[in-house]
Amino acid sequence: TSSDCGNPTTPLCCASGCGYGICVRGSIDDSKYPVVDSRATRSVCPSVADIKCTQKGGISWCSNDGHCQVPGSSVSRYCCPTQCDYNVCLSKQNGQIVIG
Repeated sequence: TSSDCGNPTTPLCCASGCGYGICVRGSIDDSKYPVVDSRATRSVCPSVADIKCTQKGGISWCSNDGHCQVPGSSVSRYCCPTQCDYNVCLSKQNGQIVIG
């Protein structure tokens, strides 16, 4: 719930479509984040079939890699499509794909 977020800069809890919520700032205008074309395959993104999700049509987190970067973090995050019609930010850490 939004009360779990507890951070004044990200006070709103939104469903990710992957079975958990994410804390965000204000509301999300989904038109700002069109779904990344999965045919434009990039080596950093897994196949859309490899990203499991629990509901179709969640809110896209990003439309380019720049939306995924965390200031001050040395971890590179990438904007990748899912099979459920929205994009997620992910990184590769210790050979594992981490969404978030």
